[in-house]
Amino acid sequence: MFRIPAVFLIRLYLMRTKSVFGFATGDLVAADVPAGKHAGRHVGRVAVRKVGNFNIGTAAGMIRDVSHRHCRILQRGDGYQYSFSSKPRKGAHSARP
Repeated sequence: MFRIPAVFLIRLYLMRTKSVFGFATGDLVAADVPAGKHAGRHVGRVAVRKVGNFNIGTAAGMIRDVSHRHCRILQRGDGYQYSFSSKPRKGAHSARP
């Protein structure tokens, strides 16, 4: 008989599907959370879990355990990272001559 050391115990496993409720890790989402600790609108990249509660990485930090019911996809994660900037304000000086 073999004795398996404790270091070979399996703690985590990979999900069997790549998407959960139509969302995949890396998608850009907008979450409108109606109530709770993180109530409000959050926009950022999503990290999916099999059960349907997601983490959303925003500019302000990580928002944890947001239900898939409150999220909608703005852009699919296609391997590129995009950034958006606001429109220049009136009277703001441009760097271009």
